[in-house]
Amino acid sequence: MTGFNSPSIVRKDIVHFATSNAEKAVEARSILADFGITPIVLKVDVPEPLVVDLSELVTAKAVEAYRKLRIPIFVEHGGLYIAALNDQPGCLSKLVFDALRGKICTMILPGVTRRAEARSAIAYCDGKKIHVFEGAISGTISDAPRGTRDYYYDSIFVPDGQAKTYAEMSIDEKSSLSHVRTAYESFAKYLTNPSKTRRV
Repeated sequence: MTGFNSPSIVRKDIVHFATSNAEKAVEARSILADFGITPIVLKVDVPEPLVVDLSELVTAKAVEAYRKLRIPIFVEHGGLYIAALNDQPGCLSKLVFDALRGKICTMILPGVTRRAEARSAIAYCDGKKIHVFEGAISGTISDAPRGTRDYYYDSIFVPDGQAKTYAEMSIDEKSSLSHVRTAYESFAKYLTNPSKTRRV
């Protein structure tokens, strides 16, 4: 990739995370700790392009984060894809949820499928290349928001096989089964053994 400096020495147990979201930082620490990796969180506001492809969005964010900080860095972004809404809001889930909140639940008419998929993508820029790792989990949209944690769409998404929304779960409970965990697991495997990891 042109326009990048040579990467710094990369340690397998430490990695830098660019985010201004405290909840994302907690989630990253909770999951990566299981792999002996400590994310160093750098509070950086990275512009989010208005694109519909999740991989394209995190790639753009990782490039911008690297240009600002000039060190190997990763970013994470998620989206909620609701079948009844033509797989929207997708990458724009935060903007839509901040505007509509629980009204999203009532936008799905009676008798219409409430199926949805939560997706996460991590993009890591090592100074030469962008590596993307993705995770997804299927579930349903609840009839109404439930739970005390006000984090994106956590209060309206119920993963398959569970009775609770993400927001009704503890951080550790959510981190043990979420789509975000799947993405971080792939990322952690890459960090610990990059030559044997298949990337997206």
